[in-house]
Amino acid sequence: MVNFLVTKNTLAILMSNSLSKGFLFLLSIFIARILTVEEFGFYTYVLVLGGIFFSIVDLGLTFFVIRETAKNPEKSDLLIANGLSSKIILSIIVIALGTLIGFFSEFSFQELFILMAIIISVILESIIVFLFSPLKAKQDFVSQSIVLSANNFIILILAGTALYLGFSFIGIGIAYIIASLLSTIFSIIFLKKNKVIISINPIKKGLWAIKKSFFFGALSFLGILFLYTDPLLIKLLMGDYSLGIYGVAAKFYILFTLVVSAFNEALFPLTSKNASDKKGFKRIIKKSLLFGFLFSIGISLIFYLFRTEIVLSVFGEKFFDSIELFIWFIPLLPITFLDQVTATALMSLRLEKILFRNRLIATIINIILSFILIIPFGIAGVLFGSTIALTILLALNSLKLKKIL
Repeated sequence: MVNFLVTKNTLAILMSNSLSKGFLFLLSIFIARILTVEEFGFYTYVLVLGGIFFSIVDLGLTFFVIRETAKNPEKSDLLIANGLSSKIILSIIVIALGTLIGFFSEFSFQELFILMAIIISVILESIIVFLFSPLKAKQDFVSQSIVLSANNFIILILAGTALYLGFSFIGIGIAYIIASLLSTIFSIIFLKKNKVIISINPIKKGLWAIKKSFFFGALSFLGILFLYTDPLLIKLLMGDYSLGIYGVAAKFYILFTLVVSAFNEALFPLTSKNASDKKGFKRIIKKSLLFGFLFSIGISLIFYLFRTEIVLSVFGEKFFDSIELFIWFIPLLPITFLDQVTATALMSLRLEKILFRNRLIATIINIILSFILIIPFGIAGVLFGSTIALTILLALNSLKLKKIL
């Protein structure tokens, strides 16, 4: 029964997320073919900042509410109200950070506009993802994905039209804002019809929610920082052109992580419910690790064998230098999947502090190694540093999980 639920929910999330992220992937292809490599590099940089800001606004509240609601459904309304209050605080912080980055980086008006548009978009997306937490705790993973798919489809249509008409970053930014507003309004209407009570408690309660979800949030932020250390260093030390070359290969790695996130999103409520059943919990984790390893190896072979055809046919010849970067991403695939499964297991066992410590160690190692290796080896050096750091993180998490089980 457990395996059936994981498989069913994984496929449902994967299909919905693939559709959702597929629209943005198509937009990336359109942007890469129309704009220059440097402009595509800047767009990649803005998306990286958006990912970091999303982790700050979410602060682990979504995972916290899913775990607590799965065990105590009657607490759902209170958790939602407290969480929304905390998001007001976090949104103000993120907007201020984005403004400071744009000011000190001396962005042009167009560059600043798309940055702020992405910030508004991730704030609203974070609220949408959070509001659907009670439904996800009940194993309903499809509803949220349908909303996000519609959101990204609108972005694709509006941004694609704007690019075709020559509006560049301004048009893309407007597309993100319009789509996010429409999706938020629709989500609220849909959730109210499904008897999800949406209210906001006083700011004091929001601070309480931030405190309760701190380690979830810290884990999420460190995970994002770990993931985005590479593009941030490339942007800082090598510029927009190199980031554009990196961004093409990274897009396919991100597509792979769709499967990873879908699988673990489906796995988390079940491992949380079965955390007290040591034998059943161990069986779920072992099978999940085996699936992750075999699937990753298969995708790695596809990436290696068809990397030239993939880059040239999808993004065009101006991104020819991205082809060899695929080789450096390949070792990251199985390590990423296995690490995420072990992390999900430890979170289900309420070991966020252990995860935080391990991820902090790995993030520091990643930053140091990538910074050292980028000078003599360029982008390949950054990816090699990330592979070493992620392997260390997997080892630390696996050792702790083995001791427990």
